[in-house]
Amino acid sequence: MKKSSRILYVSLVATVVLVVVAFLITAAIVNNSEPEITTRIVSKNINMGDYLVGESFEVPFNFENNNKKIECGMVTLTWDNASKLLAKRVKVDTQKTHLANMVVESTISEGKAVIKWMGSDIGEDLASGELFVVEFENKGVDSGSINVAVNDFGYVTSTANSFEHVDYAQQLSVQPIQMYRGDSLYMYNVSLEGSIVLNYYMDFTESTVNEIAAGKVKFKFDIDGANANRGAIDVTEDHKVTDPENEYYGKYMLSVPLYATEMTADVTGYVIVDGVEGEKYTENIRNYAEIILEIPEFSDYHNLVKAMLNYGAKSQLYFDRNDDDLADKNITFIGSDTSVVREHLEKFVKPSITGELPQGMTYKETTIVLFGNVVIRHYFEVNDEALAQQYGLKHKSGNLYYYESNGKLPQYYALQDSVTIGGMTIKYSIMNYANSAKDYNGERSNEVHNVVYSMYEYFKAASGYVEENYPELPEIPMM
Repeated sequence: MKKSSRILYVSLVATVVLVVVAFLITAAIVNNSEPEITTRIVSKNINMGDYLVGESFEVPFNFENNNKKIECGMVTLTWDNASKLLAKRVKVDTQKTHLANMVVESTISEGKAVIKWMGSDIGEDLASGELFVVEFENKGVDSGSINVAVNDFGYVTSTANSFEHVDYAQQLSVQPIQMYRGDSLYMYNVSLEGSIVLNYYMDFTESTVNEIAAGKVKFKFDIDGANANRGAIDVTEDHKVTDPENEYYGKYMLSVPLYATEMTADVTGYVIVDGVEGEKYTENIRNYAEIILEIPEFSDYHNLVKAMLNYGAKSQLYFDRNDDDLADKNITFIGSDTSVVREHLEKFVKPSITGELPQGMTYKETTIVLFGNVVIRHYFEVNDEALAQQYGLKHKSGNLYYYESNGKLPQYYALQDSVTIGGMTIKYSIMNYANSAKDYNGERSNEVHNVVYSMYEYFKAASGYVEENYPELPEIPMM
């Protein structure tokens, strides 16, 4: 029984929160006079959440050659409980498969379902062999994967007497059919609060919830196909939404922070239960931002979304990240004249440094890091590691340490942090950095200026937005 499709709700907007080929076996048939032909046997992946316990369903296997697809066999599977799968029946239709005159034997024994041919009168080259074997652990297989082996295979090409024989045992590396536990993405949201964080609201099965209690469940985010040093989140009950008034009540919220440079990156989130990966869900910030820009009901957000994409694009150019696919490539953002921006940056409360540092410590500089929430870092040279640890400083390299502020949403870029180290107090805001960087005249100065100008525009758009009380956003169909 199929589940109904979900609807994606976009609640707030600056961050984005957001194929499986079941099983793929590839081989080459080599003919001395013909070019190499690529062939494969393909089955679909399985999502346990699509079926009820005790319900049977068929998984067909198709032989593909030169874009021609022939059904070569089928396994009937049944859930015997929420996490075990049994093979109930295997069959092959010799008419559909064009394996005319073949004698086919289908069997199921404990831990194995087999489709085997016993020979045919098509040609002398055809030997007895197994069309494919589906291997199970004991009588059932845990949700995760079904191992598949193809020991030998033959098929008819154009006529009944034109037979190609393939020894797959020599030519194929076999991959499993991936089964998903039924865990699914309920919704993910996009927030206009400014923090560039992707939030997944996951609907976990009862068996996965039990594994959470056992500490066996993680959630992973891949950025452009790599882990991007994000690691995997250990899913706990603390991730569960427990407020009955919250629309996501009972779901598990998993989040990953993104850099300003990652607004065009493909972000893929998926659950891992006891080492087995679940279904993967992929999106990126720009795609959803552009959806927002196409919806008239979201017009109050359009300037903020454009400022965000402009900020992302300028960051990409400076840091050389996906700079051939900029976040703002499909939009036009009209900001203030640079002379006006420079004038406004001069008007923010000036930074200040007062008092003295402890002996053995020297202040070096202040910079920022463009996390989803931008952080300020104050750098110090410290002669003694114990002294640095006493004041909560993080090690950079050598005798260089830094203090890192809490991340700031764009509407708070002008808010100064006050940091005290020993007798010294530093008051500094992100806009103070922007004001200083606007006068930088070193290498790639133009790109530096564009980044800080775009940060100012993002700050201006966000601080204007949060002063308003906009109506709730309408729903957007999940894509």
